[in-house]
Amino acid sequence: MSQVSPMTELATLLVQNDFIRAEADEENMRAAREGERRAMAEEIHAMREASDAVVLEAWVQGGIAAAGGAAQCASSLGQVGNTPSAEARVQVPADRNDALGFAEAEVARQKSQHRLEALGKAGVGLGGIAEPAGQLLGGAQKADADADAAQARNATEQADARADEARAHRDRVERHVDSVLDLVENTLDTEHQGNFAILANF
Repeated sequence: MSQVSPMTELATLLVQNDFIRAEADEENMRAAREGERRAMAEEIHAMREASDAVVLEAWVQGGIAAAGGAAQCASSLGQVGNTPSAEARVQVPADRNDALGFAEAEVARQKSQHRLEALGKAGVGLGGIAEPAGQLLGGAQKADADADAAQARNATEQADARADEARAHRDRVERHVDSVLDLVENTLDTEHQGNFAILANF
């Protein structure tokens, strides 16, 4: 039974250790790629949420602005229709009952005029709050979604860097295994040549 040299035992241990390290690197690489895949999916989800927030902001802003514009138009048209004609302004009531009816009609017309003016002011006010309301509802969600997307993008980059690092380490380990195997092969060749030289002397 031939005895294994200490150099061969050491080389065997080194190769076994390198194989274990290479397997660990493979596992790290798989985990990093899985983390990268999850982070990319989260980034896409966050980008979709940001897009939805932009749509919400546009709908809110557009809806409020449209309501404000409609109120202003209704106010302007109502005021035009509520203005008495030149004949009605100069008409003199024939008797006391006509004068009371005319006064009541004028009071009602003025009340209607005030309501229409208030409607116009409300329309202007709605137009003024359309943009801030849109930003409040959609802009805040978009900012959150953008932050989530940036965080997911950062996680993707970190996972990619970990995978690259694991791959580089695995490549170094494989090169080390090759060099150790070359060393073992050379050592065995040297031992065999020494053994043959000893046998040749007999």
